[in-house]
Amino acid sequence: MHGRQDKPDITLALGDLPLALRSIPDPPRRLYCRGDPAALDRPAVAIVGSRRCSRQGRETAFALGRDLIAQGVSVVSGLAYGIDAAAHRGALATFGDGSALSAPHRPVTIAVLGSGLDNIYPRAHAGLAAEIVAAGGAVLSEHEPDEGPRKHHFPARNRIVSGLCLGVVIVEASDKSGSLITARLALEQGRDVMAVPSLVSSPLSAGCHRLIRQGAALVEQAEHVMEALVSSGRNITSESPSRRMPCSKPWARRSPASTRSSLSRACPWKQSSSDCWNSRSTGLSVPTPVATSASRRRRDNRSDERRAMGFATFFG
Repeated sequence: MHGRQDKPDITLALGDLPLALRSIPDPPRRLYCRGDPAALDRPAVAIVGSRRCSRQGRETAFALGRDLIAQGVSVVSGLAYGIDAAAHRGALATFGDGSALSAPHRPVTIAVLGSGLDNIYPRAHAGLAAEIVAAGGAVLSEHEPDEGPRKHHFPARNRIVSGLCLGVVIVEASDKSGSLITARLALEQGRDVMAVPSLVSSPLSAGCHRLIRQGAALVEQAEHVMEALVSSGRNITSESPSRRMPCSKPWARRSPASTRSSLSRACPWKQSSSDCWNSRSTGLSVPTPVATSASRRRRDNRSDERRAMGFATFFG
């Protein structure tokens, strides 16, 4: 067993989950939690991206994680190599010697796994998972504790990553990156979608640049992320997942039946075959066009209609 802690893990039933996570299409029936379950009730932003990232991408994710914590926002990611790990480590770096651990309602970092809690994947990050728990954060999984990683687990867990958050930041993603699945799910859930630009010649920036062209908020640092959230009407100081509804923009609201139906067609994570999660899965269509609710940022000359339609061509 990898990453076991002395304190027993907690099983959170559907009714114990934050409202926003319970409200997504196909919410997890339960979550196994290692660490503090209260961490799920704090305002959070997800930072995700390529496993094979550049040094610049790693440094950017680290800085975003560190500075978002300093701004009072928790950081959620998937504990994977590359961008995910850098975001977690940046968040942990804010705590320094641990003197901030006693502060009430302080932001933390949360990892969502594609394996069971007793089978941390990647194994090399079992220590990182332990650091997250020790710092007051949480490591989550919807899988049985001893279950190993499966290819189709990872796209499925992305709905939990985005579901826990006010918005999602993509740092370095190729045109067929699995991180774009998270962006698509965030869009379906009414979350803000943000992307970090990079070198136009780098294949690792293609997905981010395409998201930005289609209306995602361009962000380079934590202050930009906060501006994007505020511009979309998020109350960062008091809006926790247990109290907020998942969407704040009229044009992004859809009936639960419509959302559930379209997402089940686009994201068949309950299928046993992992073939449905090949590289083409990032190009599946979203039947009803909706907008990132932060798309007004630096685009005052755009009409509301264009913002609302912006992502349709990207995911079509």
